[in-house]
Amino acid sequence: MEETSRVLEFTLEFLIRRGPSSSVRRMESSYPPPQAPVPHSFPPQKSNLAIVSLVCGILGVVTCGLGGVAAVITGHMALSSIKRAGGMLTGQGLAIGGLIAGYLSVAIIAIAAVSGIAAPVILTQRHHAERKAKLAEVVDLWAALSAFHTKFHAFPSDALALSQPEFSGMSGPLVLQQLEAAGTISDLQAKLRVGKYAKGEWAYFTGVAAAGPSAPTPVPLLISPQIGVRCLVLYSNGAVKDQGDKEVAGFLVAPHVNLPTPRK
Repeated sequence: MEETSRVLEFTLEFLIRRGPSSSVRRMESSYPPPQAPVPHSFPPQKSNLAIVSLVCGILGVVTCGLGGVAAVITGHMALSSIKRAGGMLTGQGLAIGGLIAGYLSVAIIAIAAVSGIAAPVILTQRHHAERKAKLAEVVDLWAALSAFHTKFHAFPSDALALSQPEFSGMSGPLVLQQLEAAGTISDLQAKLRVGKYAKGEWAYFTGVAAAGPSAPTPVPLLISPQIGVRCLVLYSNGAVKDQGDKEVAGFLVAPHVNLPTPRK
């Protein structure tokens, strides 16, 4: 019995020192080695901010630039989030498109706003410049009218066209041609010619033909076409005033003729 136990102990010790048998090793090698777990991957998603940026950019002009501002803000936010997402977010092209549309709409609205503010100022300055240029010609017309009054004791009128043979046919709208016939002015049409900002025609008041520079109460004698919202009014005493169109409208109830008005 003792001998048998010694044999078993010796056999176990031999097997332990020798290691597993070749057959056991073959069995172990037949199984594949364990693999690391593969993480589950999700497909990249489109950035909602990029979509919002593009839509706001398209609507930028319609919303008076507010959409453009929103497009610029959300576009930059979208690009930043796409960059941080490490490939899990797409839509960079949409965000860039929204930024471009946003900046363009903001620029268009800004230019339109500046133009809307500056245009009336520029137009008013041009109206003033044209009235100032026309003022010198109204003064020349007064010099001719004053010389005519000194010679004939009256301003040009239909009555003079009937009584003076040299003024025959120079009545109505042609009444001021009597100035050229009398030699007090050389080129009436040049003095009456107006620029592109003038509206309407010259008005000559025939009812003050007998009034003169010494009349106690000066009355309108000649009114220029409307330039902007104002007109030049020549009075019977030679005074020239720059007056508003509403005030001038009150003068036009008196008898007058509209003169042919050449344009530059």
